[in-house]
Amino acid sequence: CRVLRAHPSKVLDYEWKLGTRLLTVGQLHTRDETEYHVRALNREGYGAYTCDIKNEAGAGRCTFLVTGKTIEIHVLFKRNPAY
Repeated sequence: CRVLRAHPSKVLDYEWKLGTRLLTVGQLHTRDETEYHVRALNREGYGAYTCDIKNEAGAGRCTFLVTGKTIEIHVLFKRNPAY
């Protein structure tokens, strides 16, 4: 989530959510962006991720949708006759 700043720059509060579940909160003092890294994506991680940023001058929101598809895997083992 990236922010365009006015001058003088103000402290920005941010929140990352997955659906309605709060993932992380913080403040931006000098940086112009915040990131949320998904460490391991599974079905519980699918959904709408939202970054809300606000200060006394206003607010902004960035939302993106993460989806996936289950892939069925078949593993065949061939025995070596020597064993």
